[in-house]
Amino acid sequence: MNLRNCLLPALLLALAGCASQPEIPPAAFGSTQTLSVGQTVRFDDGLSVELERVEDSRCRQGMQCVWAGELAPILQLRGGFAGDKPVKLRLATGSAPAKQQGPYHFTLRQATPEAASVTVNRNRP
Repeated sequence: MNLRNCLLPALLLALAGCASQPEIPPAAFGSTQTLSVGQTVRFDDGLSVELERVEDSRCRQGMQCVWAGELAPILQLRGGFAGDKPVKLRLATGSAPAKQQGPYHFTLRQATPEAASVTVNRNRP
């Protein structure tokens, strides 16, 4: 059996699998989105928001700390009015639970070391 006869059926199966995956509808501005680290949500104007990581500066159990610390989700923005180059945005449970980036307003609702719930609103330009 030659290579072409082996690859053609595999390629057709791969393409059929791609065609059957449903397209995820865009998220609505004003709704709260819960993202796990590495997960991305897209909005209808082309903005995509990825939870890159969650920084954890909280005081460890059994330690004495001057400051209790906080969880700080790091978001990567791309597309929409954020442009084509990735833009990093840091929210934080204590010091910065809300930030404005261009026409977008981000509000941190909840965070864990593995996930964050964020509401994104857009002001009309």
